[in-house]
Amino acid sequence: MQIIIANQWYPPESGWGGVAISNYNLSRALAALGHQVSIMAARYDISIPALTHRDGIFIHRLAVRDRYRLRTLPGPGYYYRSAQQLLYSLRLARYLKATGLDEQADIIEFAEVNAEGYFYARAPRTAIAVRCHTPSSVLARYYHKAETPYDTRIISHCEHQMIRHISTRLAPSHDMANVIAAACAVPHETIQVVPNPVSFPELENLDPLDENRRAQPVILFVGRLERAKGVYVLSEAIPLVLQHIPNAQFVFVGGDRVNEQRGSTRAQLKQLLAQRGVDAQVHFPGEVAQADLPKWYAQADVCVVPSLLYESFSYTTAHAMLAARPVVASHIGGIPETLNEDECGIVVEPGSARALAEGIVCLLQEPKRAADKGNAGRARVKTHFHPLKIAAQTLAAYRRAGHVSAD
Repeated sequence: MQIIIANQWYPPESGWGGVAISNYNLSRALAALGHQVSIMAARYDISIPALTHRDGIFIHRLAVRDRYRLRTLPGPGYYYRSAQQLLYSLRLARYLKATGLDEQADIIEFAEVNAEGYFYARAPRTAIAVRCHTPSSVLARYYHKAETPYDTRIISHCEHQMIRHISTRLAPSHDMANVIAAACAVPHETIQVVPNPVSFPELENLDPLDENRRAQPVILFVGRLERAKGVYVLSEAIPLVLQHIPNAQFVFVGGDRVNEQRGSTRAQLKQLLAQRGVDAQVHFPGEVAQADLPKWYAQADVCVVPSLLYESFSYTTAHAMLAARPVVASHIGGIPETLNEDECGIVVEPGSARALAEGIVCLLQEPKRAADKGNAGRARVKTHFHPLKIAAQTLAAYRRAGHVSAD
């Protein structure tokens, strides 16, 4: 089968966000099964080649110029982001048709994010599918107005129209499928649940937790330092944990988020932690390269995902599971499905510092229980989210989409 996956994010050039990781793992698995895979991605740096062939995959990249000054213009600047995204969608449709790549393919998979397939789906020349990671309209509900100083309504409308127009729809969790069905007014049964593929051999090869409690247990957070990821909730939970386990250490791995109005999130967190008298036991290594993440997971006794933001699957949760570390995570979006509720960790109420602290303390005070949950997490990822298994499920969806042959 000849497959095109159209999504702006493909690593390493785009970074290793959740959507990029999904594209990377899925495309490699499809290629490993003998299928010809092409990626349609963006390049924001002209030094990045327009076409490369890597791991048996052809990667096409359309150049994108981000004119930052236009974003700052009063009035028009508010709509710049939507205009840029729709222009990319139009260019992508024209590129596929001008090169004939679309007619050579058996199917094209678009992400719903940023409505990349909006224009192509209006007059398709081959079978198409849409994979719903998390629409902009859903994410917008969880950000404060000051955190999204740009229009989201236009692109959200286009995402919804695209999802309605493309009859083959995939979502990484049942919760995401429910949200999509309600938001886009499409029948739930038309959305096929196919989890995200998870592959990170260096994490899978880490030693599991020892059943004996370590002298200085480490609680690890991995993600952007921003309010929506729950970092302030975690900072509030830290003193509550230290009341029971005074020698615990906390590590925040992730890039800083700087807001024009609020300033640096890291600086604010450090100030709050100093005011609470716990700053000496909290460490901020900053943004860490993907290849260096395993050493931080190796040090962790518990991983936390205190997100206030909708997570359709949560690679952060899945990576901790693959590392055989128990997780304390928010009961939000698809996270409980990824964890299989409390099988691989503890699911807590989003925004509750006390519930988060109680979950962490529980696992640290019961090291055997923590080790068992960590081992269950690794087994679940290897069984349910293996890339080859997810690729096979995806191929089945593709074949239903366009009655494509099994070759």
